[in-house]
Amino acid sequence: MNRSWLLATALILLAAPHSARSAPLRTLADLQLVRVYEITFSTNATDFAPGSSEITTRLANPLSATNRDISFFAEEYYDVFFSDSDGTPNVDGAYLTIEGVWRSAGGPGGMNINELELVFGGANPHSQFADFVASFVYGTGNVIAGSEALAVDHNLGTFPRFGNTSTTDLNDRFRLTVGWNGISVPEPSLAMLGLAGALGLLARGRPRR
Repeated sequence: MNRSWLLATALILLAAPHSARSAPLRTLADLQLVRVYEITFSTNATDFAPGSSEITTRLANPLSATNRDISFFAEEYYDVFFSDSDGTPNVDGAYLTIEGVWRSAGGPGGMNINELELVFGGANPHSQFADFVASFVYGTGNVIAGSEALAVDHNLGTFPRFGNTSTTDLNDRFRLTVGWNGISVPEPSLAMLGLAGALGLLARGRPRR
């Protein structure tokens, strides 16, 4: 086996995708606030402490004026919580989920969430907007397909439209789950182990006759 073949193999393995173990959002160093922006007539911001009960638990059904994390308009209620990528509640999840209701047969449709932000303090105060949609579930009517990307476009003037939820099924919700790139801890995969082996053989060179 010659060196050029080993080098090519190592480069292919390096380029291969590898798995990652995502870090819990709530335990990120210096994380002070999770901020949710919603637009109803104007842009409104709501802050949650990373360990607050509002954001570490999913509310039971039905969402209402007395059972919600955010509400800016009658019959439009939101629940915010840490989750896995598919929206499953997980206090140690690396994603943030917003579920909501808009129980109206007409109107423009709900999910007026226009950005989600992590706010950090410490020696280097900064903030980071969510930058990808992990998964979502539309409502039943007045949906704008593809508009979910407007919740992670870093523009406070744009927002998705996920439609309406049932006026009779009070368990019905629409859902948006978002994430932040770069907030993960790599872990070894088969490709990376293979890369290590190939590089080890390269370092040894050809055996002598």
